[in-house]
Amino acid sequence: MVSLKLQKRLAASVLKCGQHKIWSDPNEINEIPLANSHRNITCLHKDGLNIKKPAIVHSCACVAFRNKAKRKGQHTLTNASYLCPLSSSQEDGSQCKNKPTEVGKGCACAKLARKAKKGQKRAAESSE
Repeated sequence: MVSLKLQKRLAASVLKCGQHKIWSDPNEINEIPLANSHRNITCLHKDGLNIKKPAIVHSCACVAFRNKAKRKGQHTLTNASYLCPLSSSQEDGSQCKNKPTEVGKGCACAKLARKAKKGQKRAAESSE
């Protein structure tokens, strides 16, 4: 497969869009790499070998569905697997960046939090 980085970059500047919005015809793989100037890329566009992809649909229903989930508190963290229960209890709002010690067990802070929670349960059971 031929690298078309230059052609994608030139086509993006000619068509005034991002590089991911450019579609190059895979059947014309012999002709596209020869285009190394703005004028040649413009000719390819007129011939239909380089096309600007349409905008992605952003429907109201999808937005409403996502906003409903965000009201519930979802979609708020980037990588929840690296966070621990202590991250929500920290006053300054910072989050624990420790990596999990075991699969499915969370970080070392989470282990300490579980121990503390067990201690609180035992204390509550003994007082009853």
